[in-house]
Amino acid sequence: NFVLMLKFFKAFQANPRLDIVIRTLTKSAVEIIHFLIVFLVIFLVFSSAGYVVFGETITGFRDQYQSVTFCWAILMGDFDMPAMELVNYYYTHIWMFCFQFMVLLILLNMLLAIIMDTYVAAKQEAGDPTEQLTIWTQIKDACYTVRETRGHIKLYDLLLELQDDEYPAHPNPICTSKSLRRAFAKMSKHQADYIMRKTVEHFKAKANEIDIGLSDTVRVLSLLKVNVLRTAAVMDEMFTLVKAQSQAAQSKTFENIMSGAEEELEREQHQQKMIAMTTGIQPSYAVNATMPSLPGMHSQASMRGGQSLASLNSSIAPLPHGNSTFSDYGNSRANTSHSHFPPPPPMAMPMPLPAVATSPGDVAAGGAAQLP
Repeated sequence: NFVLMLKFFKAFQANPRLDIVIRTLTKSAVEIIHFLIVFLVIFLVFSSAGYVVFGETITGFRDQYQSVTFCWAILMGDFDMPAMELVNYYYTHIWMFCFQFMVLLILLNMLLAIIMDTYVAAKQEAGDPTEQLTIWTQIKDACYTVRETRGHIKLYDLLLELQDDEYPAHPNPICTSKSLRRAFAKMSKHQADYIMRKTVEHFKAKANEIDIGLSDTVRVLSLLKVNVLRTAAVMDEMFTLVKAQSQAAQSKTFENIMSGAEEELEREQHQQKMIAMTTGIQPSYAVNATMPSLPGMHSQASMRGGQSLASLNSSIAPLPHGNSTFSDYGNSRANTSHSHFPPPPPMAMPMPLPAVATSPGDVAAGGAAQLP
């Protein structure tokens, strides 16, 4: 009978609503086993106390085994309270109150709570109850299927011929209704169409389901780990490259500072600005020239447009405040141009300069002479 009951449990899995009960029992089995350990300890303590107090008078407590059986009957509501009171009134009420409170009210309610929680979880996993078949709807569908498949070849025989490794009945992986009838001569057109229709319905029902096994999960995790490690290696290489570039720029700047090249460049730029301020010539046409009479400045200075100044000052008369002319000064500076900056082409200026320095000494002093 017990084996027959287990077979019924296996058959109940065909119906989603009946399967909820089976899954509730299987999922709550671990919790129930741990609960039974606590329950048995407390129950044996109360049965031993009843055997000690009532064993000499009441037949139900004459030995330990009878005491356990009688306590279970008391738990189900079958007990003789007046006979127990005759033995010891106070002990009877204390024992009965503690037994009913601990075992009946607490432990049994805990057992119900464990089962109900598991039942709710199993019901949520089953999905929407409106989409689950009831037992009478399933019986109706089963009767319709039996009537529809009457006269068909058994599916078990079809599977055996299809799964034959040496001579499969249908070796082509693409299956149609006509190919099935060619592979199985005794198959009717109705059965071939029925198989194709049920196969399409099955794949549509399983399209939204994700069935990932343990091996697939391990494979996905391993691929994820490899991609993460590769990304980390690429990021490390990029960080090292950026760090090396920044360190190279800092090292170059440090070397320039230590060698004095940066100070020399700043000094030359300062000299070019000073010459542009004193001569009134734009810095974009500056060339390095020698200015021996300018105190406090380097011998190599920037001068703008030497040749153009020579051509422009040829028409200017000698200045009254000195023996040197602007033309001589421009020619002397044009002849000492720096090799790195070749002189620009001559430029024509129709208008004379409003204010020109008369001599290098006057230029150093910051003076300018007015044209007559």
